Amino acid sequence: MNNLLIDVGSTIPNLALMQLSSWLKSKREHVSLQVVDPETLPPFLGKIVTSKGLTTPDRAWISCVFTWHRATAMGLAARFEAQGSEVHVGGTGIDLVTRLPIEAQDFPPDYELYDDDRALGFSVRGCNRKCGFCLTPETLVMTGGGPKPIRDITLGDTVLTHQGRYRPVTHVFMRHYSGQVYSLRSEALSALFETTITPEHPVLMRHVSYRSGGQRLTSFGWRNGETIQPGHQHRSRDVYAYPRAKESDSPKLAPGSDLPLTEDLMTLIGWYLAEGYISHTEKRGWHRTTFCLGHNDKEQSHSDKIVSAAHNLGINARSYHPKIGIRVAVDNVAFSRWLVREFGTGSSVKGIPLWVRQLPAGLLEPLLRAYLNGDGWEYKRHGNLEWRAATVSYRLALSLREVALKLGYLCHINTHVTNDMIQGRKVNVKPAWAIILRKPRHVLRSVLTDANYIYWRAEPSVVRFYDGPVHNLEVAEDNSYCTPTFALHNCVVPNKEGKIDVETYRPLRSWVPADRKKVLLLDNNLAQSPFHDDVLRETKELGLKLSITQGYDIRLMTPERAAMLADWKPWDLKFHERRLYIAWDYLGIEGSVRRGIQMLIDAGFKGRDIMTYILCGFNSSLEEDIYRFKVLREFGVLPFVMRYQNRHNDPWLNAFSRWVNRMIYKSCSWEDYDRRPDKPKKTRKRIAS
Repeated sequence: MNNLLIDVGSTIPNLALMQLSSWLKSKREHVSLQVVDPETLPPFLGKIVTSKGLTTPDRAWISCVFTWHRATAMGLAARFEAQGSEVHVGGTGIDLVTRLPIEAQDFPPDYELYDDDRALGFSVRGCNRKCGFCLTPETLVMTGGGPKPIRDITLGDTVLTHQGRYRPVTHVFMRHYSGQVYSLRSEALSALFETTITPEHPVLMRHVSYRSGGQRLTSFGWRNGETIQPGHQHRSRDVYAYPRAKESDSPKLAPGSDLPLTEDLMTLIGWYLAEGYISHTEKRGWHRTTFCLGHNDKEQSHSDKIVSAAHNLGINARSYHPKIGIRVAVDNVAFSRWLVREFGTGSSVKGIPLWVRQLPAGLLEPLLRAYLNGDGWEYKRHGNLEWRAATVSYRLALSLREVALKLGYLCHINTHVTNDMIQGRKVNVKPAWAIILRKPRHVLRSVLTDANYIYWRAEPSVVRFYDGPVHNLEVAEDNSYCTPTFALHNCVVPNKEGKIDVETYRPLRSWVPADRKKVLLLDNNLAQSPFHDDVLRETKELGLKLSITQGYDIRLMTPERAAMLADWKPWDLKFHERRLYIAWDYLGIEGSVRRGIQMLIDAGFKGRDIMTYILCGFNSSLEEDIYRFKVLREFGVLPFVMRYQNRHNDPWLNAFSRWVNRMIYKSCSWEDYDRRPDKPKKTRKRIAS
């Protein structure tokens, strides 16, 4: 059988295809390789040369490593399928699930497949979960079912992400931690719900520019907890960002019932959350919904609206007037039991389910208005109108805040002062939460809003020592999750590499052929590996040239490690020069980058021996990208702009990438190279050429 292996866009030999080749050759099948550059597809692509001449392969195995080459890989797959070939597509650029056939996974690589003298492989695969991205167990996370301590979140739970969407949790992590933690609070959203993080946990922030005397929101960024500085009260340069939940397509019927999703139904739900209770007996179960109102003309108007809304839905309702106020009774068993299932019963456990919170704003407005009419009141503060409400259910309080944020309000949650003395007697009172709503025009200058987020200045954090378990999550697609007051990044490595298994360590001598002295080490993060020192010692003992292809985590650098690396310096990918690859992905780790580079230089590295990747085009501003470049040049290291997702749709980023990566900065300053509309035509022509 004829097999064509296609390597799409790889910069080094593809280990999976090499293993696949060994397996296929062991079955005496014909194997050919085509390395495809997505920019220039080769002629005769899709054909292989056999003893019978040019022919179509029986099977095509397509491997794509980078996500930005996925379209090319899938286009090739469609072409082969049209030709009648059996097609297999995989690689991290396609998904994180597809793997080699089980039989092929244990085969050694076929070094005859590529005309290359480098050996490549893993000493150990996976992540040992020793990063600092963790939260203390009691920190609340916003889930589809309401706020939940992070220690109680399980696989499959949905959580609110920084994109304002709910996405499933794919991994749950726990480890022991001893050291400083940072407790963050938000006076803008709520000072009650503390978010306690380890120093390196990234928090979503956004930069604010004050050019020409006005405020302008610029780039997003993830900042480590330890690097966040309190902002100026009126001119904060960095502000926290919290998402407004996005809406999804609304169904025609309310889930779990045959009731149409209309403003009338949302009005009844709002009144139930504020003033409703459901009667229960052993014989009938939950059977009657009652709304309790006051005894005045305004409350009479509200009762009429409740009765009218119920009748519009085909539900019988009636109002009556006992001595203590007005009551509206809905004697509909199905409706009452539906309310219990979806919204709970009892003032302390009521809440708003996820499907309601994701409804369009037009349906949520009557729900919020009805709730405020029932449990809320208007309040004037400094001449500005606010709406306030109180509840003993923190689940309901946070759900209402999510709805209010989505509708364009700024919503703050605080403790509600309740009188625990009635007629001179002390009574038990449940803790209550006050909900305060303001329209954006009534928001203080220190709080900014837009259609997707609200922003407020960075506030001082409380630093304390902590010794105990800490937790982290991995979330599908968005790689983030939200506490009641902050948006946090999660860990992404385990989904790609799995957890390190100490039983699978493979010493270099066990997989590097005796005739090869150049080794491309593919370990995801050697700095995190428990076998870090063993790999470096064995490299020197065997006289091997080692290239750490995936880069070295500069945040984990120590003087001892720097000395080991300097004793037998790693090489670049082509083994032409000594080269250690590191990365500076976002401004928040500046302190770690500075300390790590200085350790390497003190140990004997020269600046040109270190190449630093600057991640650009994602969560960073133009000023921050230039600043990172200047810091690296202060140390004399080689910077390299790495475009996020290999994007090419930003003219400024294209120019900055050329200026840095082609080392034009050595002969031309950025001010002269920068292409702006106000630049002279002569400069623009020189750049274009």
